Amino acid sequence: MDVTGVDATAFRSFLVLSCGSVGRSSFAFALLSTFFGVIAFLTSILFVICFPVKSCLVSFLKAITFGAALSSLIAFSCWLAQTKPLAKVGMHPGSCFVIEILACACFLGAYVAMNHHAASESIEAKSID
Repeated sequence: MDVTGVDATAFRSFLVLSCGSVGRSSFAFALLSTFFGVIAFLTSILFVICFPVKSCLVSFLKAITFGAALSSLIAFSCWLAQTKPLAKVGMHPGSCFVIEILACACFLGAYVAMNHHAASESIEAKSID
């Protein structure tokens, strides 16, 4: 990011937010979103495709995908709060914001697709036994 010509007060406010609890929250939730997304991807490949009759694994996958979507949404919200001082002086969000929104939309789409699949297959919760 080029900060040449940016108001010093706005940039200082941005740094305070980035180094404070808002910055740590956005970082933590972005990492959680990535972690949950990877776990959901691996779960879908290893369990749902290989063992489609294990409905408890489908329920786990739905929960972890929803967690990824929620973490992504919280991370994006924190980023918006974090960059608010810079938006006031004409600097706008970059490509990371777009990627985070797309990731959240993909997670939500996967969650809806899994719910639709579970409803169409009439899968009921069962134990792993």
